[in-house]
Amino acid sequence: MGTYEYQAAVTAHTTALPTANMSVVQVVGGNTYLGNCTALLAYLQPGTTGTPVSGSVMAKLWLEATQPSFNGNPYVKRHYEITPATNAASSTGRVTLYFTQAEFDAFNSFPNVTSNLPTGPGDALGKANLRITKYSGVSSDGSGTPGSYPSPNSPVIIDPVDADINWNATPGRWEVSFDVSGFSGFVAGNAVPIALPLTWLQVSGNINGQKQAVINWQVQEQNVAYYEVEKSTDAIHFVGLGNTAGKGDGTHSYSLAEGRTLTGTNFYRIRQIAKDGSFSYSGIIKLIATNSSYITIYPNPVLVGQSLVLSIGNNILHSWKLVDMLGRILTTQDGLAFTGTMQLNMPGNLTPGIYQLMLQTHQGMQSEKLVVK
Repeated sequence: MGTYEYQAAVTAHTTALPTANMSVVQVVGGNTYLGNCTALLAYLQPGTTGTPVSGSVMAKLWLEATQPSFNGNPYVKRHYEITPATNAASSTGRVTLYFTQAEFDAFNSFPNVTSNLPTGPGDALGKANLRITKYSGVSSDGSGTPGSYPSPNSPVIIDPVDADINWNATPGRWEVSFDVSGFSGFVAGNAVPIALPLTWLQVSGNINGQKQAVINWQVQEQNVAYYEVEKSTDAIHFVGLGNTAGKGDGTHSYSLAEGRTLTGTNFYRIRQIAKDGSFSYSGIIKLIATNSSYITIYPNPVLVGQSLVLSIGNNILHSWKLVDMLGRILTTQDGLAFTGTMQLNMPGNLTPGIYQLMLQTHQGMQSEKLVVK
């Protein structure tokens, strides 16, 4: 049997994780309860607001043999369902779920994944991409898959605080903690594993003549309430810059300029909020401002056969070339005197991997790492 832990604070437990599907019922006693079995299933603390979880709690774990997906979007092999016997829809708590690096690696290897989960303990961008999708109710067929819940198209997307996504080196596992109100199925991934209310067609950033960051995006949207542009200096902690209302169903373009002068290296993302309250994020955009000059490429990672958008601000681009990890030049373009934003067509025969985009500007040669999926 697996261990379902209910304690006052998270500690460095060394118990191994289950390696197969399992479930366990525990009766919570007071504020501290510790299961006594051999495999750690999940961890739960009572909430500090509302009606804290208490009493008998059913915890279930599913561990898929192969990388699963729903509506074409992958989710992590290890997924959960936690159901208190009383007040399941409204009780509050703090949950910690556990995952292995191998499970994140399998997710990242799924075709066309452009926002990886952590590739290792120091991957800040991977932590920033991680989301927990909460499906209300109980799995109708006992599979715990997203489509088996009563309302698979109305999930709650939880963005754990990145500082609460931790690699525990002693037992060798990821520990992801977050607060919840109402219990249900919990599925990890990098976005909503359902048909989204929009498709991100293009997302880019540039710096205008006033040295302000300008974030641009084009979407095919449906039932979108509004968008919020968020900013970070470390790609971990984001704050909101401003909102813009959705224009209605269809294909639309948007733009939002930051109100202050950009300095240094900054990261941006766009949060889309649907009319039902669910939300998702665009990829992360990096802008670098150095004496009013900057270089940014998007998207990165890029899909095989996809073009890049290059913005260079007040820089002047003379030439560029794409180089593989063996130093071989795969494509090049010379004789330029370009500034602003341009499209770079990638070779159609690229294979997934890491490349270097070498940019010769009037300020010298600059190298940008490019990941091809």
